Amino acid sequence: MGQFPACLCEYFDAMGQTANAQGTVTAIDDEAGTITIDHGPVEAVDWPVMTMAFEADESERMKVKVGDEVAFGFRMSDAGSEITSIEKR
Repeated sequence: MGQFPACLCEYFDAMGQTANAQGTVTAIDDEAGTITIDHGPVEAVDWPVMTMAFEADESERMKVKVGDEVAFGFRMSDAGSEITSIEKR
């Protein structure tokens, strides 16, 4: 039998914290593989209003264009923040 962490916190730390937010796409960089979003506060991760670039795979980058209002989900880890889903509002 495999061992389980004494606390599931270790498991979720390894997977990265997830959250949802809304904002406006301000840039898409296909070379860097990012979408930059001017987003509102994200209470789940204690973030204020800001503009930041999120890693995003090609399929997510193709769903939106600069100026689109979006709702998106993302995962945070030591490597950075990655969009896991994005939809126009």
